[in-house]
Amino acid sequence: MFFRKKEGTERGVNKAQRVLLILQLCIAFTVLLGILGYPFIGELYEHKSRTLLYNEVMGNISAFKGSGRELTSEFQQKLERNKKRFQAIPEALRSLFVQKYDALQKEADRSFGSKMWRAFEVSVFEVPFFKQCWVLLGIVIPICILLQMERAKLCVWILPILAVAYATTNLFYGTVVEQSADAKLFPSEEVIVRTYLKKPLGQSIQLQHEQLTKGWKIYLIEEWAHQEPSNNLQQFEVQAEQGEFAFNVARLTMQVLNEKKAVSPFAEKESTIWLALYVTWNFLLVWIIGKNIKHEGVVAAI
Repeated sequence: MFFRKKEGTERGVNKAQRVLLILQLCIAFTVLLGILGYPFIGELYEHKSRTLLYNEVMGNISAFKGSGRELTSEFQQKLERNKKRFQAIPEALRSLFVQKYDALQKEADRSFGSKMWRAFEVSVFEVPFFKQCWVLLGIVIPICILLQMERAKLCVWILPILAVAYATTNLFYGTVVEQSADAKLFPSEEVIVRTYLKKPLGQSIQLQHEQLTKGWKIYLIEEWAHQEPSNNLQQFEVQAEQGEFAFNVARLTMQVLNEKKAVSPFAEKESTIWLALYVTWNFLLVWIIGKNIKHEGVVAAI
């Protein structure tokens, strides 16, 4: 066999090498758990973020109970008003929202077995081949080295080769995720300051937050409630709430009309800096582990 228990022909694994190997195992297991746990955590987060907007627009008070969000009396009153506003939008659009919301709810109610099958699909069909190999060998090779299997240290060179291959394919063939259609509705900070706030931001973070919040509400009132902002604070807040509802309805409409098949997060193009760190780590591992490799050729190892 390629790996055999060593019989003292090579030096053992020193402390620095052992630390790096354990770190490598931690990294590889973290990536593996991220892949297998995606249907349980990643997709759950995406689902909650999508349903949250529906619940607020539709005024579903019950959906916020036990959600972890503080359900104050003020927020409940806002949801009650949104429920009435929702009934006032065109029936065709209202029915479409309800249909999409029900579909999201069914998706959330998938069984444990269904999620396990989804985890298998993700790990086999969605994770790139070179990443699959890296995760597998990134666990097996360090364990073999720690167990002082003969010639296992030579195999550590496979990891940077896989890292370079993955980084290269990701750079050239990774999917660039476009900004969602509804995200384009949000104005930039510069637009809010220049067009709606009409004065420069203050020095403190707290003051800037207050100013941007006010500018955002003015934007909602003018562009979505189609009203002139009132000087009366209470009326101003009511106008902002009306504008926010109209804005959220527009967001949902954009999401529904521009609905596309979601791109797997494992197919997305990663940042060049992250890929460079990924490759550097693997070469560092080879450099440290390779210090004790005896001068024997690859042919002899095979």
